[in-house]
Amino acid sequence: MTASEADLRKYHYANYRSVSQALTHIERAGKMAIRRNEVAAIRSLVQTQMLLVAIKAEARLMKLLYLPNGFSDTQRSTVLAQPSVYERWVSAVDIGYRSAFNIATGVDVTYKLLHDDVARYTTIQRVLDTRLRPIIGIRNKLAHGQWSRPLNQDKSDVDQDSCRFIAQENVWTLILRDDALEGIANIIGDLMQSRRLYQARFNLHYKRVQRVDRVLTEKSYEEWVRRLQASYRSGLEMMRSNLDKAVRSD
Repeated sequence: MTASEADLRKYHYANYRSVSQALTHIERAGKMAIRRNEVAAIRSLVQTQMLLVAIKAEARLMKLLYLPNGFSDTQRSTVLAQPSVYERWVSAVDIGYRSAFNIATGVDVTYKLLHDDVARYTTIQRVLDTRLRPIIGIRNKLAHGQWSRPLNQDKSDVDQDSCRFIAQENVWTLILRDDALEGIANIIGDLMQSRRLYQARFNLHYKRVQRVDRVLTEKSYEEWVRRLQASYRSGLEMMRSNLDKAVRSD
C-alpha cells in the first residue's frame, strides 16, 4: 500500500523535526564543551554535528518537496531523479525559478531573468556549491565510520580533500552552513508559492545565505570562542558572587 501525499508530507515533516531537535542538542553540547575548553569532547561533538547537518540537508529537502501547493508530482520526481543530495538541491533551485518565472524546461534560466534575479539565482547556486556541497558530500563517509581518516571512492587510500574539510570544520562553521541551507530552502519554498511572495521575502531569507559567506570571510572562529568562554567565566563569577552573598546573609 502506498501512502498518500498528505501522509508522506506528515512523515517528512516529522523526520525533519526530529533531526533538527537532535542537531540543536548537539550544538548546545558543543558550545558548552567550548566554554569549558574540553578539547576531546569538542572534536567528537563537531563530528557528530557534521553528520547531523548533512542528514538534515536531506530531511529539509524532503520537507520542501512536500510543501503544500508547491512541487507537482512531476517536479518532485525530477528532483529526486538526481543522483546526489547536492544535485537534488541544485535541481530544486532551478525548478523553483522556472516555476515562479514561467521558464520552460531546456531554456537557460539566466537568459530569462532580469539582472537582480540572475544575481540572486547565481549566488544561491554558488553558495550551494562552495559552502554546502562539501558538508552534504561528507555524509556517507561519516555514516560509514570514517571520522578520522575518510577514504576515497574505491576505499584504496585516504581522501585528502575530505580530511582537510573535516579538520577545518568547527561548531561555528557548521551552524552557519546549516543556517544558510535553511535560508535557501525558504527561498525555494517562496518561489514555488508565487513570484510575489519570493520578491517580498527574498532579503529576509537571503540574510541567512549571505551570512555564511560574510562571516566565514570576515570573522574569526577564535574570537567567537573567546566570547563564549568569557561569557561562561563571567557567569561563573556571578554565581560565586551571589552564593557568597547568600552565605554571608545567613
